[in-house]
Amino acid sequence: MVVRPRGAREAEMGSTYASLYFHLVWGTKERRNLIAPEWESRLHAWLGGAIRQLGTVADTINGMADHVHLLVSLRPKHSVADVARDIKGGSSEWIHTELHAPLFGWQDGYFAVTVSPTQLDPVRRYIQNQKEHHSRISWEEELKSLLEKAGIKYDPKYVC
Repeated sequence: MVVRPRGAREAEMGSTYASLYFHLVWGTKERRNLIAPEWESRLHAWLGGAIRQLGTVADTINGMADHVHLLVSLRPKHSVADVARDIKGGSSEWIHTELHAPLFGWQDGYFAVTVSPTQLDPVRRYIQNQKEHHSRISWEEELKSLLEKAGIKYDPKYVC
């Protein structure tokens, strides 16, 4: 039996290496068109800044008037639930106070799926092309498709 001094294993490890990409999507309250075109880009910039302040990386952000997509890289210390909660809550408060949109709100839940490094480019393109994509498919159809592709069971009453 080999006995190592306390801390020896940590010294051998040196660093933690992780590739933790997530595609996050959430909609506005009641799926209403609450994201105004005149401040949509400011919202995306705010989301990116808030994500950076959490010590994570905002890779790609885009969306429509009734939902937003984010491709983010998280560190192992972050929980997806905490990041989504903090970003949604902070952005809602910012929209109310800075953009004077008192009726704005996000839905309670969100969609999150991991993204393999080999699939980053297709997911980036998918998020970047939201306007074109939604000329052919509704938000509800998109969400159902994302859930089905990810193998996530869902109750249809919460999707439409």
